[in-house]
Amino acid sequence: MGSGYSQLSSQHLTKEQLQRVEQKFKRLSGGDGQASIEDILLLPELAGNPLVPRMFELLDDDGDGFLTLQEFIKAIEWFGTIKTADDMYRLAFTLYDLDADGCISAQELFSMLQQLLGEGVGDQQLERVVQATMLQYDTDGDWRLDFREFVALMNRVDLYGKFTFTVC
Repeated sequence: MGSGYSQLSSQHLTKEQLQRVEQKFKRLSGGDGQASIEDILLLPELAGNPLVPRMFELLDDDGDGFLTLQEFIKAIEWFGTIKTADDMYRLAFTLYDLDADGCISAQELFSMLQQLLGEGVGDQQLERVVQATMLQYDTDGDWRLDFREFVALMNRVDLYGKFTFTVC
């Protein structure tokens, strides 16, 4: 590849795709080897997506506020593995499960809805939405959504359009 990244490899990307990803990353990062969330938001596919900060948090392995090329490749591979509705549900569940405990609490649902809807919806209205959602989809009454309950909720949402884009 003609750079310090020549040792990169990928389980899901061809050599040519890897080279395109590397070129895109160099442009995004300004050539300094790390991309900030602001850099990532320059991708037209992600601009304005309210889930980008959460995705960035999950992908930034060392928590330094920047993605390395390897972390960027991991992101491309992660999204590249989404082939079925179940894959999309698992990704969405991971995004909503802020504390990674395997369930989505009412507070986590509130936080994600707040992030998704922005300032256009007040806290009281969001609280009512969360309460109604929990009452309808939390079938075991623990005030948390497990994956099965979350899928029942998500079956009402078009996830495919929200989680597909091309980067390389």
